[in-house]
Amino acid sequence: MNRRLISLDMGALIARAKFQGEFEDRLKAVLKEVTDSDGQIILFIDEIHTVVGAGATNGAMDAGNLLKPMLGCGVLRCFGVTTLDEYHKYIEKDPALERHFQQVYVDQPTVQDTISILHGLWERYELHHGVRINDNTLVDAAVLLDRYISGRFLPDKAIDLVDETAAKLKMEITSKLNALDEINRSVVKLEMERLSLTNDSDKASKERVLRPESLLTSSGDQTFIHPFPAQPSWSKFTGGRIPGEPSLNPSKASTARSRHF
Repeated sequence: MNRRLISLDMGALIARAKFQGEFEDRLKAVLKEVTDSDGQIILFIDEIHTVVGAGATNGAMDAGNLLKPMLGCGVLRCFGVTTLDEYHKYIEKDPALERHFQQVYVDQPTVQDTISILHGLWERYELHHGVRINDNTLVDAAVLLDRYISGRFLPDKAIDLVDETAAKLKMEITSKLNALDEINRSVVKLEMERLSLTNDSDKASKERVLRPESLLTSSGDQTFIHPFPAQPSWSKFTGGRIPGEPSLNPSKASTARSRHF
């Protein structure tokens, strides 16, 4: 096959096109390169509904009207993606443009597909946030969000949850490490004070040395914080929420089955 897939950035074509016909010249140059390839280049347009009306200022032709003749002649191979709402709002209102495209409906990934996608991103999030992510966490992120959040789609909502939770976990680890650093500095200071007082043989110094020793003993009894906390629940950090969504209220049985970071 040896086909090249080129993505058309409509925003870049329109940017700084101040004069009439400037946008048309840019788009025609791109289309000429595609058509001169003798079918070796396939054009991809993300948010394809933006071609309707794009660049139509001061009576100039928009991108959709520039594409129609080439699509009709078969010299341009093109496909794009958009949402169903945007398709009805823009593409369907231009029947001449719509008839050149075949609709292909793409459903959201299944839960199993989402888990596979999360596994592909898993190491990147661990390296980026500096936390360990349990494999079961990825499974529950996909399963529970598919069950309880209906206003958003997979895999976006599962990816957002894992990313947000890892970020909040990193913030908690950082704050705890700062507190640990302060404790360590205090311990060193008390140890130095104790050593300096130990060298003095007078009664006042011996009484004063008891204070840093008692503080050191109490400091030694404190539980220090490990950089990777032991399995904090993701619901603890997100509050069972995804931005823009209502609170999660899973059943007790579902909560008991949820895993942790």
